[in-house]
Amino acid sequence: MKKRNLLSIGELSKITGVHIKAFRYYDSLGILTPAFVDPDSGYRYYSFRQKAIVDALQFCVSLNIPLKHFNNYKDETASWICYKDLVDHGTDVVTEKIHLLQERLSLLKAMQTEIERSEISYQNTMVNGNNIYLLI
Repeated sequence: MKKRNLLSIGELSKITGVHIKAFRYYDSLGILTPAFVDPDSGYRYYSFRQKAIVDALQFCVSLNIPLKHFNNYKDETASWICYKDLVDHGTDVVTEKIHLLQERLSLLKAMQTEIERSEISYQNTMVNGNNIYLLI
């Protein structure tokens, strides 16, 4: 394989905005293996077609889809990614996050209401020594 037709790990990093360490991590997971590794230097090289995989990986990262599941959406033999399944899974992840955030927001609103009620109650109560007086 000729290196001149490939992108170095640094070139792919510049094109995609993905850190070089991430490419090494993806390789360790087996989700993005270099098209060629120079046996003398150990340098990694990637085909331009692999940029599509990097884009899909960034999509997964942005949605917090675990990368260990990425191979479920990829077919190495055909060099394609099943974007429909990936988008469906991403939709499920985001929907679940929205539901969780809505629950947290409801809890915060209930807490805020309780705090406001407590403040009003406190403002209407005056403490003098051991005696508590309710202001009317």
